[in-house]
Amino acid sequence: MSTILVVDDMPANLDVVTRHLEQHGYQVIVAQDGEEAIDPGGLHDRAG
Repeated sequence: MSTILVVDDMPANLDVVTRHLEQHGYQVIVAQDGEEAIDPGGLHDRAG
């Protein structure tokens, strides 16, 4: 299974994109801003 990091500061966008990708078999990690996206601590723990 491939993993994709999705970064967006709008929760509605994160929700739509995450659901779409998961329906197509991807594991999705979300971040709400650039700092969160590049912070190596904990992102994999939040994989959906």
